[in-house]
Amino acid sequence: NGGKVITTFGSSDEEAEAVALQGDGKIVAAGYASVGGGSVFAIARYNADGTLDTSFGTGGRVTAQLDNFGQQINAHAYAVAVQPDGKIVAAGTAFTGGSADFIVVRYNSNGSLDASFSGNGWVMTDIDAGNDEAAAMALQPDGKIVVAGSAFVGPYKDFALARFNVDGSLDTSFGVGGKVTTPVGDEDDFADAVAIQGDGKIVAAGVVYEPGLTGSNFALARYSANGTLDSSFDMDGVVTTSVAGAYSHAYALALAGNGQIIAGGTAQMDGIDFALAQYNSDGSLDDTFGTGGKVVT
Repeated sequence: NGGKVITTFGSSDEEAEAVALQGDGKIVAAGYASVGGGSVFAIARYNADGTLDTSFGTGGRVTAQLDNFGQQINAHAYAVAVQPDGKIVAAGTAFTGGSADFIVVRYNSNGSLDASFSGNGWVMTDIDAGNDEAAAMALQPDGKIVVAGSAFVGPYKDFALARFNVDGSLDTSFGVGGKVTTPVGDEDDFADAVAIQGDGKIVAAGVVYEPGLTGSNFALARYSANGTLDSSFDMDGVVTTSVAGAYSHAYALALAGNGQIIAGGTAQMDGIDFALAQYNSDGSLDDTFGTGGKVVT
């Protein structure tokens, strides 16, 4: 309707957090809806003209009410991707028993849960003893699923990644038992975006807070395919960048064909502004971009 679509799942509180395009031009949006006193993954699929695709779920919409030993899992989806075979993968955070964990759900192309994925269509993963929150996801060419976010390792939150095989099991060739945590700074840090390079290396981006929470910077980490930090990236695998003002936070990543990495997010100047930083493949800022590799708009 005039370039805009609003879709309700019939609940009081609903948000779309991520979007993906299918090869046939259909659009998949993922987020959450309030159901039964909690929140559940919510997925909608649209035809190219913006109408709901009635071949998906119920009238183009799916809410996955997941059950863990009789207890409803409250969950928010923050990332979505479409596999080459048309199956849809959504990732986010599940809240059970007062704690939070990574959760990944896979749907068949018609919106039903894919029982070949972890036996029931979904898998919940505890990264560390504290709260774990997933914010981003990327699919590898071999079908493996990389999910990034944060884990409370104590006393602060660190970058956290998990990699899953095609069947939903953790990929034990990655990190420790399929999981990696990285303390980027001395206090809290979060990964909010992840991307896979052509050589199989994994780039995660987000924020690192300064001691005493007096400010924050863009934070990037690059990992080898086995989950170890890539020492060719700024010598230790980690880069932090003060883009402008006291607070900078990266929320998105794009990879250029020449190996450069573009991180997008916010910086605090007079208010909150758009911020970009472009890095060379070795982690250094690209001086040909903006001012010293940075742009604030």
